[in-house]
Amino acid sequence: MKRMLLVLLVISVPVVSLWAQGRTVQGNVTAQDDKSPLPGVNVVVKGTTQGAITDATGAFSIEVPSENSILTFSFIGYTQQDVMVGSQSMINVSMLPDITSLDEVVVVGYGSSSKKALTGAVEKINVENLNFNTSQNIGVGLQGRAAGVQVTQNSGSPESGVNIR
Repeated sequence: MKRMLLVLLVISVPVVSLWAQGRTVQGNVTAQDDKSPLPGVNVVVKGTTQGAITDATGAFSIEVPSENSILTFSFIGYTQQDVMVGSQSMINVSMLPDITSLDEVVVVGYGSSSKKALTGAVEKINVENLNFNTSQNIGVGLQGRAAGVQVTQNSGSPESGVNIR
């Protein structure tokens, strides 16, 4: 009897440890409109703090606790999506652009802010208006295009850097 109990215990320990472990889910995240990969998308197991971020190719890998887990995909300018893991080990997500939220975010030189919280002036410069025929330097291209922006070259050399204030 003792020997049979010991054998049963030895057999059940690996089964219990395998049952308690989660599994890895991998996949890719792309933009629905042009099928380009989306780097920096937040992938979070819903209801936990466990998450991952997509790499430069839009790929991610995350450990999920069970088949009932839900992955939440979120990225600025795109609609948040929830995907049930189920028995899938590879999940590919195509994210929809959220045009309404793009008007509310302003990206500034030191981070991003909502239009409501922004204090100061915002200047919009179209790339088409920059004259790259005279210079390949973005700083020189900005010179004279935005009120209050000062662009000065560090030296007289054409390849020298610029200071933008």
